[in-house]
Amino acid sequence: MGKNIIASVTITEEQFYAILEEVSVEEARIIAGMMRKKIDEELKEKTPIEYVDLSERVLKILQEAKIITVGELLQYEEDIAKFRNMGPVGVKEIKEKVFDVYKKQKA
Repeated sequence: MGKNIIASVTITEEQFYAILEEVSVEEARIIAGMMRKKIDEELKEKTPIEYVDLSERVLKILQEAKIITVGELLQYEEDIAKFRNMGPVGVKEIKEKVFDVYKKQKA
């Protein structure tokens, strides 16, 4: 019985289609789903914070803290209250509009 292996590789378009010729339709769907999820994760991580519906005040605080992308912001979940001028309203806004949304998408 074979083992499941998850790897991150880069292949050409020709290699991709050659692989698809060798797998069943169901296996192709699984592969496509895994690729889509990985792409979605990478895009989310690179999304500029300006694209999230945050108030101008919160955006300014994050910019002053040198937070540029959603991925960077997600790394500070426990520490956002420590950002200069970040109050409970800003913490709540970030929690509702970033952490809760992106964690739900990841699950």
